[in-house]
Formats: sequence, C-alpha cells, structure tokens
Amino acid sequence: MRVKPVYESNHMRFGIRFECPGCGESHIVKTMGDDSWSFNNDYDHPTLSPDVNAYEPTNAPPPLEPRCHFRLERGVISFEADSGHALAGKSVELPELP
Repeated sequence: MRVKPVYESNHMRFGIRFECPGCGESHIVKTMGDDSWSFNNDYDHPTLSPDVNAYEPTNAPPPLEPRCHFRLERGVISFEADSGHALAGKSVELPELP
C-alpha cells in the first residue's frame, strides 16, 4: 500500500496520506467533497488529478513558495521543477507505507 485513507472525526473518508520522497514529509490530499482532487481509489498504484502544490506552513512569511509541486500517476510521483527539494524535475515510484 502506497497511500492510506484519512478520516474525519465523524468517520467519513476525507482524503489520502502518503510519505513524500521529495520533501520527506507526509502529504494529505483531500479526495472527498467540494474542492477535492480526483482519486482512482487504487491504494497501491494511486493517481490524483490535477497536480498538487504543497506550500510552506501557513505561519511562514509571504511570499509562499511551493515546498512540493507534483503529479501522481499510477504510483509514480513526478515533481515539477518549482519544487523546493532535490527531486525537483524528477519522477520516482511512491514508496510503500509500513
């Protein structure tokens, strides 16, 4: 499994979580409800649409720069060139979760 479901306090699925090999942090992406990303419901070979921008924490001073900008297709995470880490511009397989 490369992504895990994330639930709200009312036990409704909110989105997915995965470990990012680029920035070394967990990303949570909303896949249910308004303003959400589409998800193919494949936890081993996930695809999200559209691309995702994960920004610096909200307490960071402006201007906010993308910490991690990526596309996720069939379990491969492709980082855009404007990502702020060493994997910017590269594609790697999303790691398995423990």
